Amino acid sequence: MPEVKAELAPVPSVNKKYEVRRILNEREIDEFERFQPKATVFYDHYPNHRQWFENAVKELRDGDRVAFGIYSPIIEDRGITTLKLIGSLMLKKKPFSDVVVLKNLFLEHEYRNNQEGYGTALCNAAELYCAKGGFSKIVTEVPYSEYNTINFLLFRKYQVEKTIESPYKKGDFLCEMYKKITPLYHGDFFDFQGLAKWILENIYGFENIDRIDDTYLTFAIKTKAPSNKIKDVSIVPKGLAAIFSQMEILDDKNCESFLERSKQFQFCIIFCNSIAATGKQKLIDRGVVVIDNDIIKSSLCECFAYKPPSFDKKEISGIIVTIKPEYLDIATYQQSKFTYLKGGNVGQSLKKDDYVFFYTDISDNEKVEGIRGYGKVATVQCGSKEEIWEQFKDSQPLFTRDDYKKFAEKKKLILGIVIEHFRQIETITPIELKEIVGSDIGYEEFSQLYINHRHSSKILELKKEIEPYEDIELNPDAPRVFISSTYLDLKKDRGELRKTLKSDLRYHAYAFERSGSGYPAREIILTKLEKSGVVIILIGERYGDPMNFEGDFISPIEDEFNHAQKWRKHILCYVKQGQKREERLNDFLKRVAEYQKGTKYQEYTSIDELKNFVKNDLGEYFNKK
Repeated sequence: MPEVKAELAPVPSVNKKYEVRRILNEREIDEFERFQPKATVFYDHYPNHRQWFENAVKELRDGDRVAFGIYSPIIEDRGITTLKLIGSLMLKKKPFSDVVVLKNLFLEHEYRNNQEGYGTALCNAAELYCAKGGFSKIVTEVPYSEYNTINFLLFRKYQVEKTIESPYKKGDFLCEMYKKITPLYHGDFFDFQGLAKWILENIYGFENIDRIDDTYLTFAIKTKAPSNKIKDVSIVPKGLAAIFSQMEILDDKNCESFLERSKQFQFCIIFCNSIAATGKQKLIDRGVVVIDNDIIKSSLCECFAYKPPSFDKKEISGIIVTIKPEYLDIATYQQSKFTYLKGGNVGQSLKKDDYVFFYTDISDNEKVEGIRGYGKVATVQCGSKEEIWEQFKDSQPLFTRDDYKKFAEKKKLILGIVIEHFRQIETITPIELKEIVGSDIGYEEFSQLYINHRHSSKILELKKEIEPYEDIELNPDAPRVFISSTYLDLKKDRGELRKTLKSDLRYHAYAFERSGSGYPAREIILTKLEKSGVVIILIGERYGDPMNFEGDFISPIEDEFNHAQKWRKHILCYVKQGQKREERLNDFLKRVAEYQKGTKYQEYTSIDELKNFVKNDLGEYFNKK
């Protein structure tokens, strides 16, 4: 087999006609589990595929596998746009190796062989994930008769390793294929220690890197012969690296000190932000490799998973990060502060009061991607997944414990950012953002993009707050009210009522602003409901989309009503007059009417009337307590 040159993983393209995302929470996994059986080709070639797939889904839920899905927006009967899963794949790391196994690559037939590039975008996302994770190779197997899939992978520069007789089906043959991936640096550009160590390992291929002190490292030249075959290790060339991360400009004195210390080493490298011209020439004359910020940005920029910042660390004013729409909703309804968790250490250079701008993809209810919220940094901490969860588990994390476990399973570092003064804003589009941060910034870089003071000021000039009222410091012991309603027909009523509860009554108010596949994890919603003393049910014209809740195919609003009864919450129900209600909604309304004890049933015609009813009813209820 000829040697194949490894290539850099491509970055995922962005297209308004689809969205590629990692399949992470329970709702997405359930949708994936329903979707994959459509791929009958797997059952044709793997007789025991169903049993294997059930086990693979379990591994996905446990965090032992990773899955990606590609979603396309579709318009349903009532003109409502939802995201439909149209393709997916799974990845799993081989034990004790840097190799990843690709399984179950599938795209619905009508989305294949077109100019939109759905399959390409799905594979790009998977390959970028592998490159960021430091994996060197992706392997897969394809039934020999599936020519289209084989040709697609060959086009993506996969290589055929060999063809074997299938161990799963007699008379079938499998084509074993692989693609080499060059790891990309995805750490914090301003973490000079981490960046230097990554360059030594991944660009130069050095090994046995040992730290002497905060500045100096030693390393060994990698030999082709196994180390146990070399009896005298003194003949193996040794190297010295110095990392001057704290100095703006490396002066002649430190250069002389390095040269003196480097005499016993055969290979020497110095990392610095910048260096005086005279000192640099002395180092080069002695054969020292000098790597400063300019060299990194010009010569090594293709080795980054993102474009390195064009400004210095001291100029950082904030960061743009990605967030799933459902978690943005949770952030909106957390009280005072919440914790945003992300993989890697990009963001650790933030300081208190820097801005965090939250960028979301298209969703069931949002047709355009972009920044939809922002807040300020209270604290930042980076560490292992265990350390970060222990530190932030009581600081309103957006993840549930189970979601966090799956999210963090294969990550070496997790960054926790406590956010305060969060605000939802009208969408700032990618086109508007590129005019601010630069047209050469790729859309995918909005996932973790440092910005300077000029950038943050320009973004803040564009923002239009959805809820422009002032920050309200709520008493932790203030009453908690949960608002349940369908999404589209009562969006304004729900938003105005929630604002009144917070600003006028100083109550904690929960109301989730999303539907369909973007709806928050049910565990999170029910946790908020269970913590609330009062549950308000708003009824308009829609019943809502029925979902499977423990075997009952009912809408979320009816499920929330059921839990409110089960947990003996005080229920207040308000019905909007003049609505042409769906038949199933009328049946649900009869259930609400029959539930007399602890229930207040009111009809309203305007939002102002609704707010007055709620204020009076809550006042009456809490005065009696």
